[in-house]
Amino acid sequence: MTFTVNDWQYDRNVNLLTCDSRRTTTMTPKEIIAAMMKGYVPQVLAPGKIIADKFTLLAPFPNSRKGQVWKAESFGLPMLAPDEYLPFALKFVPDTVQDRRCTMAEIRRAYNRIIGLEHPNICTVHALEQDDQHGPVLVMESIPGKTLWQYAHTRPPTKLEPAEIMQILVPIADALDYLHSMGIIHRDISHEHIMIKKYGRDLRLIPKLIDFSLAMRIQDSIGMTSTSKMMSTEWYKSPEQWLGTQLDARTDQYMFGVAAYELLACALPFDDNGESIYALKNLVLNAPMPPIAEFDDSVNAVLKKALAKEGKDRFDSCRDFVDALAEALKQPGSDEFVKRG
Repeated sequence: MTFTVNDWQYDRNVNLLTCDSRRTTTMTPKEIIAAMMKGYVPQVLAPGKIIADKFTLLAPFPNSRKGQVWKAESFGLPMLAPDEYLPFALKFVPDTVQDRRCTMAEIRRAYNRIIGLEHPNICTVHALEQDDQHGPVLVMESIPGKTLWQYAHTRPPTKLEPAEIMQILVPIADALDYLHSMGIIHRDISHEHIMIKKYGRDLRLIPKLIDFSLAMRIQDSIGMTSTSKMMSTEWYKSPEQWLGTQLDARTDQYMFGVAAYELLACALPFDDNGESIYALKNLVLNAPMPPIAEFDDSVNAVLKKALAKEGKDRFDSCRDFVDALAEALKQPGSDEFVKRG
């Protein structure tokens, strides 16, 4: 099947190229046109398409960048839960990245390291498959629910109470410490990479980490850090990420601290107001953390420590951070989390 340039339309709302409103590709409009001029026909993803001879694509996830992540169902394989319909999530690598041998080797190593991780608050990664047309495909658990950003901004009241915030932060802190104990650094923590689902009759919250730096690796490899292509995760990046220096578990703690600050303040600690990526970098590297006015000094001191410019000045673990935050949020003599005033 071949397409002309006129067959393709670009939907800015979901950042997808579409043809006949059904087929999608991970290439940008400019890349599609350049490829067509060279006689290349892009391999498109579409509902119903068979991947790796094991999965049938259902639909792209709404928040998937460039249509890289799709819901899919398996055939010829036993479902994980016979009494429940649980589709898989398939993550594809953009076509433009697959031509970069070093980048692909790094992505494959990252994929292989996260397969088999077992933690109740980490998205389960089942396998790394190879598709003849689309290359490596990561097969993951499909998590019903909302991203943390959606959960925090689409519920009445829109501002979460401290007790509910801690119900999210404590499990994620444990998940991050588990990753670090396995020698894995997430590198890409943000409200977009924490999923929230409710489970059971009491509808208890179950937060889950997703993505494991894969988006950051792909983003870096295709130059998504220019002033015109700032990604939402740029506001969470640590000073050492901006400087390109050594990353470790405390890098994750910093990004996790930004997420915690945003939940408590309903604002980011460092925001360039859309000026440029360079303005944001300058704020992260040089500006002090703005205190959250409605919380007392002890809460702000904990956040400031997690957001320290130097990794050595942060907490020893993510759980140490959230334990200190929980203690600071408690009113003296009470087991409840409260705000000042």
